Amino acid sequence: MRQRQITYIAIIFAVAILAGYVYIYRNTPLSGDWNDILVSATDPFVTLLAAISVTAVLSCYRKDDKPYGVWLFFTVGMWFWVLAESAFAYLSFIAGDSPPPGVSDVLWFIGYGLLAVAMYCQYQLVAKAKIPLWRPVAISMGVILLTPLLLFIFNIPLSLKSFVDYLYPVVDFAICIVSFRLYVVFGGGKLSRPWMGLFLLGIADAIWAWLALSGGDLADKFGVIGDTTYVAAYLILAIGFLRQYLLLHFGPE
Repeated sequence: MRQRQITYIAIIFAVAILAGYVYIYRNTPLSGDWNDILVSATDPFVTLLAAISVTAVLSCYRKDDKPYGVWLFFTVGMWFWVLAESAFAYLSFIAGDSPPPGVSDVLWFIGYGLLAVAMYCQYQLVAKAKIPLWRPVAISMGVILLTPLLLFIFNIPLSLKSFVDYLYPVVDFAICIVSFRLYVVFGGGKLSRPWMGLFLLGIADAIWAWLALSGGDLADKFGVIGDTTYVAAYLILAIGFLRQYLLLHFGPE
């Protein structure tokens, strides 16, 4: 089967998932708890699709290939996100609301850390320059320290929950900057697709976090937009990984 045909099938599948998600989200057509179960299970499911796709990309490299380390960190990070999304969905369904900071947040930030290592390795490969380790470490520390500064500026009491809640959009903003930089370094070619997908995921996650933190009427009115954008971003990321796999496995069309 040609690459283009596989891509079209994947896009149709992704659109069907997204359409079904929005329909159930807005209309709750099922009885009992099935609406909540399906909506809650969608995030782990689309994250799983992205993790499977990036694992396929990793399988195209040998351990002595230079890009192997990049995709290894990327892949392990995505599987940590699958665990995080699953834990969050389960705890949210049990509690009936977003759970307090806990195991899902730990898993998410482990995934963020592995993703940061993948970006660091990828940038060194593409730019063909050795970047001192202190630079990404300093940037990471700056991102973490920016969060309490934002809490102070907006006069929000510092607590574990407020710190974790506001750390997400800050980290997402940093991911957007770095992933877009990688997209530019790649020259916007075929190999840049996963990084653009990650850029879109960072934006979607930031929108979701902003709506969740806003609460009240704003969250109720635009919550479906934030949640749908989040699901769509994971699907786009999965398709980007799939296209990368097809390119590596079959070669350019």
